[in-house]
Formats: sequence, C-alpha cells, structure tokens
Amino acid sequence: CSREMKFCELLKHLSKCPKMEVSCELKCGKRLCRENMAQHLKQECGLVVETCRLGCGVEMTRDELKIHVTETCVHRFIPCEHCKKDFKFCDMTHHLDKCPKMEVSCELKCGVVMCREDVTQHVEQDCVEKEIECPFVKYKCEAISIQRKHLSQHLEEKRTEHLELKLTAMELKLNAMEDTVFKQCEGSNEIKQHIDESKQYRDESKQHRDESKQHVDESKQHRDESKQHVEESKQHRDESKQHRDQSKQHRGESKQYRD
Repeated sequence: CSREMKFCELLKHLSKCPKMEVSCELKCGKRLCRENMAQHLKQECGLVVETCRLGCGVEMTRDELKIHVTETCVHRFIPCEHCKKDFKFCDMTHHLDKCPKMEVSCELKCGVVMCREDVTQHVEQDCVEKEIECPFVKYKCEAISIQRKHLSQHLEEKRTEHLELKLTAMELKLNAMEDTVFKQCEGSNEIKQHIDESKQYRDESKQHRDESKQHVDESKQHRDESKQHVEESKQHRDESKQHRDQSKQHRGESKQYRD
C-alpha cells in the first residue's frame, strides 16, 4: 500500500493491509487484494453457500447452483414437448394430464388418435362408437340409443317405418291445426276452403305413403327374384358341368370299347 511505518509495526500492518494480495478465504483458488475480499465473496466466489433462487429450498455452493437451477431443480422451467409452453418441472406431470395439444386415443376406444382439445368434437360428431339417437326419434322411433356405426343400417332397415311415422306425425299436426282454426273462425268460407285443402293434402300424403310402401315391397320382390335367378343360374351351371362329365365318361367308354 506504500505507506511508511516503523519496522516493528510492519507485521501487524501486513495482517490487515487492504492492498495486500491474499488467497480467497474459502480457497476457491483466486488471489486478490484484501480490500476486495468482501465483494468477491458476495458476488464471485463459487464456494459460497447459497439457497436456490428458484425456491426449492436446497442449499449448495454457488458453482453447484449454476448446474442445479438448469438441470436438477424441481422448480426449473422446461418446455412442454406438445404445446411448447414452459412449466415447472414439478408441475409437468399434472400439465401433461391436461395438455390440449397432447395426442390421446379416443375415450370411447374407436382407435382414432388426436389432440386432447379435439376429443370432444370428435366424440360428438365423428366417433363411430358414440351412442346417439335416431333422427326419427322425434317421430316416435324407438331407437333412442344406437351406436353411430350402426345408424346407416338402421335407417336402411327401418326406412318404410320411418316414412310412416313421419307422415302420421304430419297428419296429426294438420288435424290439430284444422281443429284450432275451425274453432277460431267457425263458419268462414275461407277457413272451410283451407280445411278442405288441408284434407286434400293429407289424402295426398297418405297416397304418397302407400305408393312408397308399394315401391319398397316391389324392390324387395325384385331382390328376391334376383336372388332366385342367381340360384337358378348356379343350378344350371352345376347341371351343365354334370352333363360334360357324363359326356366325357361316355367318350372314354366308347374309346375303350373300340380298343
């Protein structure tokens, strides 16, 4: 420090001289002026013990904490591999149970894999295992719960019944309208004409229903006839094959006789 003093006081001064170069008292290996020791220990020395700044409560040296906060601390932030947002390591398992971007299988086990956020829409609109009601339930069809994958078959098999139910509902509605209008405006020629038109429409609807039923019956008959023709064709082929086999056998017998 270049201060002048008595020789007898020099040793005592050297033990406290702020400019004297000394080694870190925690033995980190760095040498520095004594007057800078406090700052070194406060800000730089890697052997100073501190508490993890992320709040996990662990105490370790400053050098160890540099690795701890980036690699091992349960409160360190890491990105979710699905939604790319950052979460604490200790919260990641809980997040993955709810992450909207994580791929999951359909909860009804139809085999489709999708993002969790799309599951609700999939189940309500597309899942073949979803229990739904027939669209003709409002016309009193009894299929109030049927898997979506079986709906097409149900609609095909009950096509005639569905048509009859719908037409019946229409007739009941027309009857109710006629009764209401007639009670409100009884005796009016205009209303009477409206009722006649409604009755005519109802008769036409009934005729349409009968024609539709007849068409379905004819279609069924055509399918039965086609099936019968197929069976007859198969029988004819079998008989032809049998005749060919018999002819072949006769030719063989004739050749043997000639020999």
